[in-house]
Amino acid sequence: YIAPNKRPLSSMAPTMVFDSSNLNLEDGNDHGFGRLLFVLGASGGPKIISSVLQVILNRIYLGMSNFDSIIHPRIHNQLLYHDSAATGYEKSELFKDVLIETSNRTRKALKNRNHLLFSLDYMGTCQAISVDYETDLLTAVSDPRKYG
Repeated sequence: YIAPNKRPLSSMAPTMVFDSSNLNLEDGNDHGFGRLLFVLGASGGPKIISSVLQVILNRIYLGMSNFDSIIHPRIHNQLLYHDSAATGYEKSELFKDVLIETSNRTRKALKNRNHLLFSLDYMGTCQAISVDYETDLLTAVSDPRKYG
């Protein structure tokens, strides 16, 4: 049961991402963090941290939109999965004829690095809200893996 001072049963990774490239501490609004770019979180037990990290990388480093960052196929390295080290790659059917699947190129690259691969139909569920400073609009995306 939920109670103060208890540990959560699974991973948690509620995350706020800031742009610290233009800190302006003199106006008193930045508090040393910079501008808020987006917030996100996930559900999915051991896949939470992998999901959140991959969405951040997709959004910040690959420049994907919120939706594309979340819908993009994911991988998850499970240190021990059925008693062996293995990497899960996503292959999930969202709706009839709508498939999210890790590319052959990515799977081949992982195999070349000696990863033992297995497919998973669920890689966690992310939600994110981003701030567009040019239009002052918020964009929210709920993961379609959980009918968002």
